[in-house]
Amino acid sequence: MRKFLSSFPIFLSGIIFVVLYVVLTSFIWFGPKDVFRIASAVLFGAYTSTILVWISEMLNAVVLFCLSRQLGQEFVEQKFRLKKAKIEGAKESAGIFGSFVLRINPLIPFRFQDLIAGLSRITLFRYILAISAPSFLRILWLQFLLAALGVSIFKNPDIVSEYLMANPVALKFSSFYFLLVIALSLLAGILKISRSMKLRSLRKKAQAQV
Repeated sequence: MRKFLSSFPIFLSGIIFVVLYVVLTSFIWFGPKDVFRIASAVLFGAYTSTILVWISEMLNAVVLFCLSRQLGQEFVEQKFRLKKAKIEGAKESAGIFGSFVLRINPLIPFRFQDLIAGLSRITLFRYILAISAPSFLRILWLQFLLAALGVSIFKNPDIVSEYLMANPVALKFSSFYFLLVIALSLLAGILKISRSMKLRSLRKKAQAQV
């Protein structure tokens, strides 16, 4: 992939990269994405590859959101082999703030979130607005590591901690990123509990009046 992209002028290779990324990773969800990210980090560097991957992922989000909205919940259930109750629970977190929090969390796959959002009541415009900033931050963090460590990041996981200890800037950025993820996740959990308690209170009042 790196040889192929490097055979073109930098501007043209960037366009080719985005087109290939969207076409392949929108429909083949396991494998190509990692190849593209590593190749782009090594070829374009951390910052340019972040922009290219970010553009590609935003286009992917539009494609998968619309695909999910058109094909419906049964398609998503079959694709991920998920139970209806789990999908319904995920749909509840598909508001603007919920989408922001899920997007910044490195444990939540982009593809899964895009498809779930398409099943929820959120509009495409609001969804893209919610995920733009956290997607960029999450992609920047990963591309920064990939540009520095390359394929070895997958061969030897210990190399990540060694690199972070030897690079204070990378360590500070990673620490800030994960602290932000934890803080937002806790806030989302508190808001969800508060919302559930209010709903229970309203139901009790309604039942008492009846």
